[in-house]
Amino acid sequence: SSGINAEWPLRPGYNGIITRVPGNPTRESRTSSGISTLQVHEKPIKCVSVIKGEGDVIITGSLDQNLAMVRSEADKMEQVFVLKGHTETVNCSGVSPSQHQLASGSWDTFLKIWTTSLNEPCDEEEKKKRRKKSSSEPLLRTPL
Repeated sequence: SSGINAEWPLRPGYNGIITRVPGNPTRESRTSSGISTLQVHEKPIKCVSVIKGEGDVIITGSLDQNLAMVRSEADKMEQVFVLKGHTETVNCSGVSPSQHQLASGSWDTFLKIWTTSLNEPCDEEEKKKRRKKSSSEPLLRTPL
């Protein structure tokens, strides 16, 4: 398990759900209010990376061959992007020292590099689909 900070420990789940628990990760805090959960994958989460900033960004990799970028604020989590490009389980991820790029490794033997910007546009094809239908689903992003 990983943590954003001591106030908001992060727990990636075998069920594809990430959970933030306020306070110290003790038995008492698990039952307190303020717990945030978000389904980000359909299969178990295998790795987590965190980009610290004004609003933290959580990146998870999974057995479902995808990564998810989640914006995390004090009172909520929101999935922003699905990162597709691997053909096997994503086992590891890491953020560059500049925090502008993310590397992911997979059983497909490829290392993929992604942008971590939440403001850069997604794929052109995805933007066209998005214009046709208003959707709350996260946008699709492919490697650089």
